Amino acid sequence: MKSSLHNQSTQVNELLSYCLIDSQSHTTTNTTTNTTDIQTTTDIDNTLIDLNTIQLTNNKLLDHLIKQTFLCSICHNLLVNTRLLLCGHQFCRECLYYWFKISNTCPLCRKSINYHYIISAINIDNFLDELINNGCNDLLKNQRIQRKNEKLSKLLDDYKYDTMNTRDISNTVTETYVQTTAYVDSTQSNVMMNRTTYYSNMNE
Repeated sequence: MKSSLHNQSTQVNELLSYCLIDSQSHTTTNTTTNTTDIQTTTDIDNTLIDLNTIQLTNNKLLDHLIKQTFLCSICHNLLVNTRLLLCGHQFCRECLYYWFKISNTCPLCRKSINYHYIISAINIDNFLDELINNGCNDLLKNQRIQRKNEKLSKLLDDYKYDTMNTRDISNTVTETYVQTTAYVDSTQSNVMMNRTTYYSNMNE
């Protein structure tokens, strides 16, 4: 079992190495770039930034909380184009796209999932966008902009919902989304309060 999970993780990490390359390839003027061209690109830095070397807020406790709460367990970076599963776990859209190539279970709880029932967690993305845009780390800003342009994973959003059990699915998704939104709003308020206190202390 451990060997199997290790092999899956290795496969996903290998596939994820093309995440940033994919996003870059779609920002060029050549719209006919194929997979081979993408994979052979060598002049793009596709190494994700180590969050342990970056402080997102002036409050260390809040900084740790944000990194733990809004971390994608696949790429171990802040969520980008966040997608929420019915089990309540959230991941980057691009990470899920590559994960589904080798497994149809949740990367965390291993519950069987159907990619027809994945929703966007827009509030999380908006919160993280504002947090990073108002920060001082240009590398993190550029990486986020780049990853938000990832195109291949849009295939996940092209599937239509089945009519079967739509009500139960909708209720589950709504409940999970409301809980997530409430947490994001609470965290965002703490960040704003911390920022206000910080600038007030500077002016004293």
